[in-house]
Amino acid sequence: MLILGLSALTLSAHAAWSITGNTSLWYEQEKLTFNLLPSVTYSINQTWAVGSQLGVKLLYANKMTTCYGVVKPYVRYTVWHNDVIYLDLRGQAGVSFDNRLQTVEMGIVPSLRVKVADHWSVKFTFGLLGATYEPHAQPSAEGKSQQWSGGYKLNAGDASVGVTYRF
Repeated sequence: MLILGLSALTLSAHAAWSITGNTSLWYEQEKLTFNLLPSVTYSINQTWAVGSQLGVKLLYANKMTTCYGVVKPYVRYTVWHNDVIYLDLRGQAGVSFDNRLQTVEMGIVPSLRVKVADHWSVKFTFGLLGATYEPHAQPSAEGKSQQWSGGYKLNAGDASVGVTYRF
């Protein structure tokens, strides 16, 4: 019983909530994409955390603006850290939707956090290593399905910067 009590105290000493606001902007061939993805994270200890992003993706193409909802629950593992820099891998499964499902993605997102003050840090994310499913994607010029894609996806639209406040 004493060991369980001490374990609970140790766990709660490292447990903390944090909020992050991530954003990205990407322009390519008359198509503009803007993401605003705030997230809430619960750090279980110095290595593991769970959380979710809930935000919007705005797409401007063909003189029309489309707004998508985005939901991305995740588990974060801190690979390495010192007093200022944290290297994380985030396993996530996410969906984006408007009046119908637009994209499903699963994979690992590498990120770097830099502590700038007691409760504040800046976070940089770098793409997605995994798979993406787009049920409404148009076939390629060869007539092949473009619905499934996989691998490491990185362009400026997949990289983001955010600010984190840890309570």
